[in-house]
Amino acid sequence: MANENQNLILKPPVVVVMGHVDHGKSSILDYIRKTNITEKEAGGITQQLGAYEVIHNNSKITFLDTPGHEAFNTIRERGTIVADIAILVIAADEGIKAQTEEALNLILNQNLPFIIAFNKIDRPEANSEKVKQELAEKGVYVESYGGKIPSVNVSAKTGEGIEELLDLILILNELNNKKIDPNSEPFGYILESGIDARKGINATCLVLEGKIKVGDLIYTATSKAKVKILENFLGKPIKEALPSSPVRVIGWENQPLVGEKFSTNIEKVDKIEKSQAKTFEELKSIEQNENILKLILKADVSGSLEALEKLIVQTLKEWSQEFEIISKSIGEINLNDLRLAETTKALIVAFRTNVSKESKNYLQSRDIKILTDEIIYKLKENLELFLKNKNQLPYKIIAEAEVLQIFSQKDKKDRQIIGCRLSSGKISKNSKFAIFRNDEEVGSGKIISIRKNKDELNEAEAVVELGLQIESSFDILSGDVLKFRIK
Repeated sequence: MANENQNLILKPPVVVVMGHVDHGKSSILDYIRKTNITEKEAGGITQQLGAYEVIHNNSKITFLDTPGHEAFNTIRERGTIVADIAILVIAADEGIKAQTEEALNLILNQNLPFIIAFNKIDRPEANSEKVKQELAEKGVYVESYGGKIPSVNVSAKTGEGIEELLDLILILNELNNKKIDPNSEPFGYILESGIDARKGINATCLVLEGKIKVGDLIYTATSKAKVKILENFLGKPIKEALPSSPVRVIGWENQPLVGEKFSTNIEKVDKIEKSQAKTFEELKSIEQNENILKLILKADVSGSLEALEKLIVQTLKEWSQEFEIISKSIGEINLNDLRLAETTKALIVAFRTNVSKESKNYLQSRDIKILTDEIIYKLKENLELFLKNKNQLPYKIIAEAEVLQIFSQKDKKDRQIIGCRLSSGKISKNSKFAIFRNDEEVGSGKIISIRKNKDELNEAEAVVELGLQIESSFDILSGDVLKFRIK
């Protein structure tokens, strides 16, 4: 036993960063890592679980960055399960919000040691003392209020308090005194999984105990992998992953499920019964009940798909809309998805993914409805717009235009250039429109600029062919109809 104890080391802390959307969780990590991940996120919000390593005072710290939007509750909960320490980020100028309370409850339910970071302390309206009082009213007392919860004022903009925050993490980890044997059988969790066009099926794994190496055979309850490639959080190839390390594993036979445990010892893996998926033929025979909205869900990775399903279910229940999810999967919208949607008259809802290039021709001439966006709350808005139209709310159409040609695809600002024929009414700059495809409303947008030949116009009146620069989160296609309306 004495020899075994000599092998034990202090486990490097895995830290989950939580808090309300837009309170600065990712920005704090950006300052720590001296990178700029936040600006690369669609809409400036984190929509997947990210895992990153930093070195502070010669000690490794692994951070888990979790999405703040309410649709990502399950991902946040997963973060608290695998973490050793939590940081609850609260904007000092806004105080406790809905997702702050939700995150706090998750932390307390897991009995997870945590630090409160009062962010945006550089702002004139910041008042961390007021937020401490709000916390005290909820039974959470920081050390300066006589409690045991450490707290720190920070600014992701100026860097104030960041060093103190990192020091607190290492101190709290020493107090926890969690020891592990780095040579024990490897064990950890699947944080995310997806499919890469070049490398195939991959999964982001968090190693909690032991280490995994290239060539190892690792198991989950639903999959296994002969590890062909290991990549660290920077995407660089490595030969082995040590405890508390996030690592991408390539070499899976099939896609593992997010949240599964993994190990080189199959006996350590939980047994999960796989659900029986319906075949395409079974799905085609689904009874065509017009009152039931049939859905095909697509997303870029498993965590996104999980959040999308939660959002869809919640939204449709709010609208008292009967529905059935007949298919859900990750990756681009492919030919099978389109054929299934056409056959079953299902609505395709896609998050952070679009129709594959190979399938766009099939889509052009068919009655297939697709809602897609890069930002979760915009997707919710688009779905609600679809439901409004489905329920036939009254509108007055003041102008109508048919899309004849697409001159440029949507850019990062959701802008694209189209050619259209204004068949009725009058339009002007900043005019707002609804997008109709096959007589179904699928999105909305507004005009940025109007051109006729080489002339830029402030307004135009039917009948005329025009070039429009428009702004819309929805990908417009040739044949779509833009309807300009007022209630």
